Order: sequence, then C-alpha cells, then structure tokens
Amino acid sequence: MSSILRYRIVNLAHRGLLQVTGSDTFPYIQSVITNDLRVPSKIVYATFPNAVGRVLLDLMVYKINGNPSERQLMLNAVAYERYGTDGRPEDSLLIECDANLLEAARKTLFAYKIRRQVTISHACDYDLFALYPDIEDVHRLNRADLPELSQIFSPDLIIGQDPRIGRFSYRVISRLGLKSIDSLIPLLSHQIPYPIVESSLSDYHRFRYKMGLAEGKDDYKPCFSNPLESNIDYMNGLAYSKGQFTGKSIISRSSAKSSRKYRLMPIKLLLPDTPKVKELNLAFGTRIFSNDKQQLIGKLISRKGCHGLAVLKLTGCLNNNFQLHHLESGVEVNTWFPNWWPEPLAPKDYYLAQRQMKLIDVTNVQNNQLLS
Repeated sequence: MSSILRYRIVNLAHRGLLQVTGSDTFPYIQSVITNDLRVPSKIVYATFPNAVGRVLLDLMVYKINGNPSERQLMLNAVAYERYGTDGRPEDSLLIECDANLLEAARKTLFAYKIRRQVTISHACDYDLFALYPDIEDVHRLNRADLPELSQIFSPDLIIGQDPRIGRFSYRVISRLGLKSIDSLIPLLSHQIPYPIVESSLSDYHRFRYKMGLAEGKDDYKPCFSNPLESNIDYMNGLAYSKGQFTGKSIISRSSAKSSRKYRLMPIKLLLPDTPKVKELNLAFGTRIFSNDKQQLIGKLISRKGCHGLAVLKLTGCLNNNFQLHHLESGVEVNTWFPNWWPEPLAPKDYYLAQRQMKLIDVTNVQNNQLLS
C-alpha cells in the first residue's frame, strides 16, 4: 500500500480562519466549545452549541501560541473575578469554521466575551489546505493501513492530523504567502515522502462523504443539528469532564436517548454519476424508507453528486438498501458503517437484526459482514 500511495491536497476555500489573542484566550474559548483545550493534541475539534444544545458552528481550533494544559482555566465566574487568570498577552488560537459563517462567528464570539481580555479578528494572512490519501475505496481501509506522516507546528507552517479521523486526513496551514498549490507542493515534499497532487473541492467533498464526515453549514444546519446524532462524540469533539459549557446540560440529558437510535451516516445513490443526478430535487429532510416502504429509516441531510450524508436509525441499517423517496421519484441508496467509528459501533454492545430476528454481537463481526 505505502509503495503506491500518493496524497491529494486541496485549498479549502469553503472554510475560513479567525484568530483569537489575549490573556483570556484559553479560558474564554474553553467556556464556549464542547471540547477540552487541555488535551495534548495541537489541533482540537469541537462545536459551538447554542443554549438548547444544538450546533451553531463546527470548529477546528489550532494552538499556535501557548499551552492551555499548563494553565488554570477558570470556568467559574466568581473564581475568575476573585483570582483572575494566569493567561499571557501572547496567547493565541486559530479557529477554523465555515467561510460563509465567518463574520457571524466573529460577532457571536465577540458578544460572548463580556469583560474578557481577548481580541477576535479575521486571520487573512493564513491559507488553509487539506491533505488526504488518493485511494478510491479509502472508506474500506483500516486506520492502521495508512502511514503516519510527520507533523509540524511552526509559526509559518502547520501540518497536523485531522483530530476527527486521524491518519485519514491532515490539515495544512501556511503563512508563507504561497497562494498557489504548485508552489506549496515542493515545500511539503521535503516533509512527506509520498507523491502529492492537486485536487478539487468536489473531490474533497466526495472523500468526506465516503468517510461519513460532516463539515460546514450544509452538513450542520445551524440551530438544528443534534451534536450526538452528528457523531461529535465519535469525532473526539465532546468532553463532558471539562466543566460547564453552553448547552451542556441538555446534551448530557439527551445522550442516553439520541446516541443509541440515530447517527449521521454516509450514503451513496445507486445511480450513475451523471448530470441528471445533480438535477434530482433531493432536498434536506427527504425521508428514507426501508425497501418495503413500511418503515421510516431516517432523513437526508446533504448531498453532492451520488454521495451524501443522512441521519439513519442504526438498527435499520443492518439492511443495506433503502428506498429514498421524495415527491417526484424515488432512488435506492446504499450505506455503510464508517471504519473510524469506535468499537462497538454504538453505545449498545448488541443490535437486534430485524431480518434474522436474533441478536448479533457486533464486537466480533466486521462492518462489511453486517452490511452484506
């Protein structure tokens, strides 16, 4: 595998960057996101929920200056007023989010920063890229089948693993003014011992959908998406032990119910990828039924071409073909369990297979066997 492996790199024009600096940077961001900044990783995936526990933004946080794990992050307002914080003026974070929501994110973060010593601005001097393996059936590989690339965290260049899925994808941030990928590839070739070719956003989205990765406002509907149904916990984006954050109590109460029944899963339309596929009016919320059209399995979230994402009932996914219905016509879709999901595939150790009406121990059965 490694001898023929090559990587694709794409400029993430649909994503934008904000920079947060100041002595209160770490405790402030710690108090509004779902993950814990004190984890050892230099890149942290998280969401910014609203008061009722729904996703406003999905974020990637980059620690470019300072180490939050060495600080006392005061989350209690009384303790903060009494003892202050041990932050430093040079503390700084980069926050990646959907480019169409970048200004809204800046204004929202600004509104939450009451008496916090932070500055929030657009990081216009940084360029953001994604690096991922050029393998057609990458969603069928195990994480151990891919090499672990060297990571770099310097003021002008960051190469780090995507915290959601590890070796399957990397983030690259450049401050060298290399707007063209052709000028960036020679620099990366000194660090990555594999061929690198330029890719397109459509190919990157197809890779994401095959992996079952949600990203941006098309996949996370602001104020609508449930963080547990969207696999935030599976993508290392949720830390209950960090302390209080916005919407935590509601997310905690719903975890026992929502996370066991429905999950965001990849789907593929069983149609050739032709211009007619793009003309299909498959809108957000299109219902997905079982083959016999008697059981509602879930609903469509987003789609580009033949690949997309849908929130599906886990117990119903043991049958691999479902009928996707909308007002004009219907097409069949296929789904699979993403191979980066933790084991067991869901909080329950057992699934009730409706087809065979017996218990299947999923800890001893491979994903492709479940879907055969």
